[in-house]
Amino acid sequence: MACLVVGCNHWIGFHIVNELLANDLQVDGIEDTQGNELLSLFFGRNSSFSFVSTDVKKHYDTIIFPGKKQVLSHAETDCMIGIGSDDGSFTKKPNSLCIHPPILFGEWMPMEETGFYDQQQVVAFDSERMKTRGVYMKDFAKGLIQWMSITQLPAELIVKSIREKDQKDEKQENVIYLRDNVPVDENIKKVREHYERYKASY
Repeated sequence: MACLVVGCNHWIGFHIVNELLANDLQVDGIEDTQGNELLSLFFGRNSSFSFVSTDVKKHYDTIIFPGKKQVLSHAETDCMIGIGSDDGSFTKKPNSLCIHPPILFGEWMPMEETGFYDQQQVVAFDSERMKTRGVYMKDFAKGLIQWMSITQLPAELIVKSIREKDQKDEKQENVIYLRDNVPVDENIKKVREHYERYKASY
């Protein structure tokens, strides 16, 4: 399976690329001019990964957009996945999936010592919002690999933490609840330790 990740050096794109490569998939990536150049170095030497430009002429099984969709005039795909805000460009096209993610956190995200930035708002690590709705990015990326193999998904998918399951404000068929592989506090500790170690590169 061949995949294209647009914004591969965005912190979310970085984790998605790593998970795709860990599952032995062929991955191409388009860099984001506002992304972290350092992140590209981590997978740039992987033989299953290649950098391409926005005018790439190739067919992909899946194209993934972690954020705003970019115009790719020549790339073709069987499935297009958008993660984040949707301007209608995903839900209006066939074979497209718009994923509304939970509050995602993980290594290399925009953050400070006490919290991180989600849609330009600071989310404190010790806040109730974080402890209820936060999902570790690596868990989300593993879920994404599974969703890519399902053919009967709706055009829109709402992803939430299993800790939110008592709230029934959406149609159940459009909601997927992710379980924590380890307690959320342990993942928060891991991310904060990573930040302290590599703060100068964030």
